[in-house]
Amino acid sequence: MGRPDKHIVYNETYQKEAIEYRNYLLLLGYAEQTSQSRYLYLKEFLTGWRMLGLLGYEILPL
Repeated sequence: MGRPDKHIVYNETYQKEAIEYRNYLLLLGYAEQTSQSRYLYLKEFLTGWRMLGLLGYEILPL
């Protein structure tokens, strides 16, 4: 899909979730580099959802 740092998450809610995820990893004691790379991979994943047309749908827990 390309370099993860080039992916843009267009949905503001998902962007906030990705940033909160990165901050949570830092809070848990993960290294800065690990937290940043996982944040970038999450952005790539969310970009893939957008490309498939899955963003915007509410995902309900089972």
